[in-house]
Amino acid sequence: MPFKTVRAPGLVQVADPGNAGRIEVPQHHNMVCILTSAGIETRNIPIPKFVGQTCTLGVDAHGGNIVVNVAGNGNVAGADEITFTAASQTAFMIGVSLAGALRWRLTATDPAGLLA
Repeated sequence: MPFKTVRAPGLVQVADPGNAGRIEVPQHHNMVCILTSAGIETRNIPIPKFVGQTCTLGVDAHGGNIVVNVAGNGNVAGADEITFTAASQTAFMIGVSLAGALRWRLTATDPAGLLA
């Protein structure tokens, strides 16, 4: 079986863009974004840049719910919003290919059930 050689991506911390902001997805790295809120807020995250890219979202300071809109849906059922309701909640996503298109897939949350 032939193997394709790829450079193992590193991990970078991406700044929280704030309410109604767009979380920047790095071109060649896995990512973590620590979110804070002062009230009920939203964020948007575009599709991943490559298959296997990982994204960890976590909440540091919670002043109100944070809803993250996931481009291309976060699961096979078509759910596309991750709603964080408390500090220390986390979500982990991985980039996959679906019919040739890149998509995020939510693989773990703490607590369970953050995706709707």
